Amino acid sequence: MDGDRVCGKADAPAHGGSCYISVMRNPNDGFTPTAPWDGSWANGAPDQQGQIFRVASTGTGARSITVYSRANPYPRYAGSPFYPQGYVGGDGLIRVYSRDSTAGTSGWTLLNTQVCTNTSAWAACTVNFTIPSTAQQVAFMLAPAPRVDTDRLAVDFDDVNVAGLYPALVARNDNYRVTAAGATTASVVVNDTANGTAAVVGTNVTVTPGTAPVPAQGAITMADDGTITIAPGTTPGTYSYPYQICALPALAPPVCASALAAITVVAQPTAVPTLGLWALLVLSCGLLLGYGARRHFY
Repeated sequence: MDGDRVCGKADAPAHGGSCYISVMRNPNDGFTPTAPWDGSWANGAPDQQGQIFRVASTGTGARSITVYSRANPYPRYAGSPFYPQGYVGGDGLIRVYSRDSTAGTSGWTLLNTQVCTNTSAWAACTVNFTIPSTAQQVAFMLAPAPRVDTDRLAVDFDDVNVAGLYPALVARNDNYRVTAAGATTASVVVNDTANGTAAVVGTNVTVTPGTAPVPAQGAITMADDGTITIAPGTTPGTYSYPYQICALPALAPPVCASALAAITVVAQPTAVPTLGLWALLVLSCGLLLGYGARRHFY
């Protein structure tokens, strides 16, 4: 499984088409939905398929996996005296496990189970779960859901979406307006989120500045905390400053999101000359003397 298209290629329609996987329950398999036994399930057993991930790449906390499934009867052995119906189309089953080790094949703990109620039409099925803070591996398994009325089942799966296994980072564009006198902005992460909560530098995200704009005079720089400093005397204009936030603790490969900060630098307003107290007194006396002289003349 490639974590997206079950068959490893993008065909049309979005689910189904010519590329999907059929998982069948056969009583001879000794079917029991069990924890994963190694890192490759592609040929592990005909009645369960799945994938194992290192928590170093997924992080911990609330997560989800979505898959499309459908009931798809398979005519093998149909008409035989033992299984006249062949393989009956059934419901799908998603199970998610974690363990606090990466060694060996044991120690798996079931996190959650979701039954996908199937018809002959493709439908999305999502399982929600929480990866413990102590976990080192997490795995999911796809299988036909057991039924009491038959031991031969066939279920199709496609479009496994594991995006929900990773932290959901949202970086939003920012706009700042400052004068050429210089200033330092708030952090660019103030409107960003990590897993639906506020992004906080040093707590759940880090900030990596992109290429800094180069004004004709002055400078514009972004600090590791996401604040942007505009030096006094920076040439007026509009500047773009890209940046990236990445999940913390750091994952391998990193999980990041990018956005753009727009900084508009405007010229400083022209200072209006003002008169001091003594100047105002002198001006007032001059005006009074001038008024008295005019009255004496007339």
